[in-house]
Amino acid sequence: MIEVSESNSDEIITWDWNRAGRLHYWYARFDVSDEWVVRQVERNLAGPKDGTLTTFNVLEDGEDVGYLVLAEEPQLQATIYDLWVVPEHRRRGVGTAMRKWAEDWAKSRAKSLFVNIDPRDRGLRALFASYPTRARTMMKRLAKPASLPGGVEGRPMTEARFETWVNASTQVYADEIFASGSMSREDAMARAVRSTEELLPDGVHTAGHTFWSVFHGEAEVGTNWLRHHHDPNVSFVYAVESHEAFRGKGYGRAAMIVGEHASRAAGDTHIGLNVFGHNAAAIALYKRLGYRPIDDYRSIDL
Repeated sequence: MIEVSESNSDEIITWDWNRAGRLHYWYARFDVSDEWVVRQVERNLAGPKDGTLTTFNVLEDGEDVGYLVLAEEPQLQATIYDLWVVPEHRRRGVGTAMRKWAEDWAKSRAKSLFVNIDPRDRGLRALFASYPTRARTMMKRLAKPASLPGGVEGRPMTEARFETWVNASTQVYADEIFASGSMSREDAMARAVRSTEELLPDGVHTAGHTFWSVFHGEAEVGTNWLRHHHDPNVSFVYAVESHEAFRGKGYGRAAMIVGEHASRAAGDTHIGLNVFGHNAAAIALYKRLGYRPIDDYRSIDL
């Protein structure tokens, strides 16, 4: 039987130091700059931009066996920011008891409970196996990108095309959020509109962003939206698409290659993206292109 109590200030400092070291190990394995690693660690340690973050000590028979970091966030969401079991107390149900305690804690505060895990940590994958993957962050080092198929090229998106594209892209994003199971349709649309407005205050001219139309001959077959230097030396794919009428012909791969060429030209060494967990076809494509999973975002409804 575990006992859980809120940590005092000294205990929080100790656990933060412990967590920082584990986070550094997590992200330093991706052959990216030290500056990038530090930024990921700092983001995780900072907790939510809005909401409260609480650290709890976990004891069994009076002995420290681990700790939990939990957050209450907007829109009736709760998050497990960390669940750590002292190594010598693992594989005997302590982690499961801690997860269940966190779920009970969250039930009176939220409608859903989220967690982000290292996708290569077998223990955490097993512990949260009942939590569907809602989204995954992936990344690759930009070696020389593959060549485009004959007749296929990327062209900078025109202002006229941007106006029609941005509305359609926002709707697609909202549909994907809803399909992931993490939000209602109404909340998903509000989230998509807000994100687009925040990311693109100057529309097609927003600094650091590039927008590409992918053509086969004179037919636009796909698009790609990227932000360069999103993180140190890392470009980020915000939205990539092959148009429905042209799917199954390799144009999604072509759109990604266009983005990789653009990212190298911008001076970045890596490219990252976020993919919704239900999109198995996209995940398979990214794996074939050499992208590796970095973060695995999971959640359950309470």
